[in-house]
Amino acid sequence: MPSWRPAGASDPDGQDEWRFGPLADQSPALADALLDHYARRWLDLAHLPERRLPEVPDTVDLVVAPDWSEPEASGLLTLRLRSWYTGSTYWMPGWDGTPEDAERWIDGVAELEAGNVDDEREYGPTEWDDPAEWTPPPAPPSRPPGFHGVIEDHDPGHSGARLNAVKIESAREPSAQDVALTVDRLTDSPEIPPEVVSEASARRARITKGLLRVALAGAP
Repeated sequence: MPSWRPAGASDPDGQDEWRFGPLADQSPALADALLDHYARRWLDLAHLPERRLPEVPDTVDLVVAPDWSEPEASGLLTLRLRSWYTGSTYWMPGWDGTPEDAERWIDGVAELEAGNVDDEREYGPTEWDDPAEWTPPPAPPSRPPGFHGVIEDHDPGHSGARLNAVKIESAREPSAQDVALTVDRLTDSPEIPPEVVSEASARRARITKGLLRVALAGAP
């Protein structure tokens, strides 16, 4: 059967990709057992047809490498599974080579992959779904008129810089009084950084289209 790997697929470990090789080359019996275990559990949890069982190994890459984050003498390994069905990749660093640990890990991978299939179904049937049996997910309930806020305070990419954002949406075009009231509510929220409240206050007079957004990036 042809591989599911896209022609332009990137290498998830970049310059360290050369360290990895198929687990089947080193431990054929273990690789077969893990792939069979993964396939059965994933198909079951994802509600995909059992008849696809023989095809599942072609949808994944199961590879292994010495764990280069550990001393070479440790003998520890990194096990990696990449699914071409959903495009997700999973690692198990610090693996000592025992089948039991690998099986527990691959159980978790199968559960996560089943969740990914469910997520993709929000946009349509997946490759092995029967389109005739697929039904669109129910639409989310409509929000009542009024303001809705989103507060973010995070470190994108663990770069050391923080991003604070306030987003306030309205189902109708807000009046100046609406915006002023909302900004005043931000002032009373201790979890919102003062500089965000200050910027929102400065912009309140310019809000006319139902959206107020403040984003500040800087050192922590």
